[in-house]
Amino acid sequence: MSKQEYIHQLKAKLKGLDEKEIEDAITYCEEYFDDAGEGNEEQVIKDLGTPGKFAAQLKAESIIREEETGTKKKNSAFRNFWIVLIGLCALPLAFPILLVVAIILFTVFIIALSLLFALVVSAFAIITSGFPLLVNAFLHLDAPGNALIAAGGGLFCIGLAFLLGSLSYCLVKKLLEWGTKLFSSIYEKAKGGKKHEKA
Repeated sequence: MSKQEYIHQLKAKLKGLDEKEIEDAITYCEEYFDDAGEGNEEQVIKDLGTPGKFAAQLKAESIIREEETGTKKKNSAFRNFWIVLIGLCALPLAFPILLVVAIILFTVFIIALSLLFALVVSAFAIITSGFPLLVNAFLHLDAPGNALIAAGGGLFCIGLAFLLGSLSYCLVKKLLEWGTKLFSSIYEKAKGGKKHEKA
């Protein structure tokens, strides 16, 4: 692969980043190729990795910079989480280490997903019991005490269901933010602090 082919493929893979970040990455690559000399293009490609892997690393670094500086874009937490995870997988880590980390993270993900599922099912069960209680309250207005108890129970169930729904949403958001930070720190440690920036 030639320098021009590499840079062309890299530009295509970097879609979604700011124009300045793309320009900086292309300038970095061009300078890297120029510093290595004309006959060493294959070595440069070996050092940088494939355009896809290099782009994944650059996107992950962009998300990490946003997290560190507090200049988050309107990207979803889910999208940021997966970008950093893909960037981590693009690093040249030893396979066993990556496998252990993947298994642990998969286990944590399954546990979190199970908790979320339990919260959603609980919220659904509670809200479906709340509406019949409200209906029962209106059907038995001839016994005001029973009607008030049923109405109170129904409103309590509906309120609790909305509370559980809100809790589920906040939990998912926080887990994704936590996962992004975790993967960011793993990414930085695995990379050894090296950044792909212009000199």
